[in-house]
Amino acid sequence: MHEGFGQLNLDEFPPEEALKVLVKEAIAYEGAHPHRGMLWFQEANQNQGKYFKQGNWQENFAYLIKILERGMAEGSFRQIDPFLTTLHIIGVCNLYFNAYENIKHTKPDLQLLSPEMIEQHTQAAVNFILAGVRQTGN
Repeated sequence: MHEGFGQLNLDEFPPEEALKVLVKEAIAYEGAHPHRGMLWFQEANQNQGKYFKQGNWQENFAYLIKILERGMAEGSFRQIDPFLTTLHIIGVCNLYFNAYENIKHTKPDLQLLSPEMIEQHTQAAVNFILAGVRQTGN
């Protein structure tokens, strides 16, 4: 995932646009690898994050933190804790896929992993995240 993020050239975009691009890319990645999150969960339980550190996941956090810090410095994002906000954004992007086997029972009539539903999730996630970080009045 972090290799893909590196190819996005996020520094070339204004912070809000960079955040949109990153969120869309993260959700697309999760949609293409829906069982990845469960593997990381099991790894965390069994190995206390040993392989998480080896997988260089800190870089993924760094991309998002940098966008948030840049947005705050430029005044387009309100003052927030970049680390905690990064965790919240990751949760919004990942829970949909990581908890699929449970949440599919809440709306059995919906095909949550269909391209249409993933697109709806993506748009709702982008809107929700931007509403949370934007400076009041933007």
